[in-house]
Amino acid sequence: MIRRRIVPILLAPLALVPFACMLVRGEVPSFRDHGSYFLPLRWHTAMALRAGELPLWNPWNGLGEPWLSNPQTAVFYPPAWIFLAMPFPAAYVLFLALHVAILGVGAYALFRRWAAPAAAAFGAVALMLSGPVFSLLDVNNNLASFAWFPIVIRLALERRDDRSRSVTPLGVALALMFLGGEPFYAAIAAAMVAIALLAGRDWRGTAGAGGWAAGLAAVQVLPFLSWISASDRTSGLDPGEAFRHSMAAGDWLAMVMSTASATGRFEPLRIEQQFIPSLYLGLPTVVLALAAGLGSLRTERPEKKRVLLVLLLSFAAILLLAAAPRLPLAADALLTLRFNAIRYPARVVPLGALLVAGLAAIGLERVRSEPLSWRLGITLSIVGLAGLRFLTSEPLDQPTTALRFGVFLAWSVVFGLVYVAFPRWIVERRGAAVLIVLLAADLLMATRPLLGSREHRTSVVWSERLGGESRFVFVRDRAGSGARAAETIGGYLNLYDRIFAFETAAPVVSREALAYVEAGMSGRRDDLIDLAAVRWILTDRSVLGPGYRFTGARREGIRLFENAGAFPQVWFSSRASEAADPVESAARLLAESFDPRSRLELHPSPESLSESPSEPPSEPGGLRLVRGRTPLFGPRRIVALIDAPARGWVVLAQQALGGWRVKVDGERRAILVANGMFVAVEVERGRRTIEWSWVPIPFIAGALVSAIAVSWLTLRSFFAWRMSRSLEQ
Repeated sequence: MIRRRIVPILLAPLALVPFACMLVRGEVPSFRDHGSYFLPLRWHTAMALRAGELPLWNPWNGLGEPWLSNPQTAVFYPPAWIFLAMPFPAAYVLFLALHVAILGVGAYALFRRWAAPAAAAFGAVALMLSGPVFSLLDVNNNLASFAWFPIVIRLALERRDDRSRSVTPLGVALALMFLGGEPFYAAIAAAMVAIALLAGRDWRGTAGAGGWAAGLAAVQVLPFLSWISASDRTSGLDPGEAFRHSMAAGDWLAMVMSTASATGRFEPLRIEQQFIPSLYLGLPTVVLALAAGLGSLRTERPEKKRVLLVLLLSFAAILLLAAAPRLPLAADALLTLRFNAIRYPARVVPLGALLVAGLAAIGLERVRSEPLSWRLGITLSIVGLAGLRFLTSEPLDQPTTALRFGVFLAWSVVFGLVYVAFPRWIVERRGAAVLIVLLAADLLMATRPLLGSREHRTSVVWSERLGGESRFVFVRDRAGSGARAAETIGGYLNLYDRIFAFETAAPVVSREALAYVEAGMSGRRDDLIDLAAVRWILTDRSVLGPGYRFTGARREGIRLFENAGAFPQVWFSSRASEAADPVESAARLLAESFDPRSRLELHPSPESLSESPSEPPSEPGGLRLVRGRTPLFGPRRIVALIDAPARGWVVLAQQALGGWRVKVDGERRAILVANGMFVAVEVERGRRTIEWSWVPIPFIAGALVSAIAVSWLTLRSFFAWRMSRSLEQ
């Protein structure tokens, strides 16, 4: 029992090794999307929860956007609650390390079905420290979901083999995959579970696992489905954007090429996609995986042969899926299926790494049964093909290239010699242990460029000039100009100081908001810029059009202009006309002949609506804010105190998605849609307190379903514990 448990006990601390320096220095990762997206996203979510607010809405980006509906926020994902209990930098790093550990332990448990402990440990280390896994650190919603993948497959196979096993753990693991933040991996895992169980005609197990997963994750699933159904994803992304990170079949040879850097900076291999910047699994892993794969053609055990064939066919499917957008006919088929709604086809690469690691564990287990000619041929084939690709695609005069090629040659000579001449030694306990330690050291060295770190800063450049209720926009003419300045305010960095940005980094945007922002950014619709309360423009241009005043502030080639015609985010109008349909009204708003600064359309029509739409609405100056300069904006509600000069309508420049509620002086009022885009409410003359809140019905329904599921699971667990205690007595 101790020997069986010693490997998982060792894998968990191994996951901390890559992050040890960050933890000691109190720093956070800085590579790619950490700084501009996930660090501020996790910070903002944690700060809202610590303040006792449920972050349903984000009023600071775009025209306002659902926040909790985005599964990347992981509000209901239990491991993410670490951000509430610890200092943020340590919590962020430990969140990453925890999921590397979960992946390693889960992979070991899965591989133990097919291989001995030492071989399974080799496969687990090869996967958990691999380039594809560490490439997910900066898109850590992908890591959080992918980490549970081996556990889900292991539980599904156990249920398939023994129907007396409860499906509850399988359902919980599937729910955790979705709550972790990446629906793509969760959907693939759910499909694989269904195939595995239905192949054995286990209808009850399939329904039970699916029911538990759906029930526990409903609080996130239902808002997500509502969010994405009204977004740009339903019609598919632009093919150029969606398919540009597809992967050429030859790029898989980079699995044997280290990404170690002599300079410490990340210098990726010459591969066709960069979503997964490192494919490295190590030469021993690939050689053993190929040996196992080819060995499936000659294995004598039918059950092992079936396993190997399933793994090989799955890897072939992943290879084709990653490369399909490069083939014209396949790309057309994917467009027909709207597969271009899924950004980055290379996202399937970590699944390929999981399969290669599993094949490698089986390959190490059966090394003794391979003839000499077989081992020699496989080793020479991999070394020759990978070496040829490396020498023909990489700049040979760079120190990093020399280091990478040196690592490749070292593995080729040392492992090739041992594997070919002394196969029995590497399957013994000591030999396997040495191989695992060397592989771990090599993979850790290769992941170093992905682990750059810095101090966590929660203030951004320009924040002192861009504060208040007005939005800003970044307009850049020249590619690469002001790159550093853009990095200080791009993505979700504005959330640190809660500055309003006209654009958003959200992976999903409503169709109407996307069309509005794109029209405003086109340069032909300054009126849309004005209506959206965009007062500040950061740009590399020296001059803007009339109405835009240079403030004198500049940094690194970027100038700050002020838009004198910008509306406030809350403004008043005493005249309006009726909009029969909000969709038609939104279409008119985007037509260049329509001037929203002089016309307000409302839907549905209030009873007191003026029959004289020809009169322009009151100027924005007709609105008098009573307390301070800005309304109170929060992650769930927005409060404004106003002096209405007459009976009329107050417009809030936040997009009118379903779920808005409003109270005027504590009295519930009907929500109106202004110009098909923003929310509005009717008010009487005088000093008024207006409170808008956003609580969508899908969230309420999902929370109710999940509450029932959690209560039922808790009761079942309690009674099962009581039963076991009574049996022991």
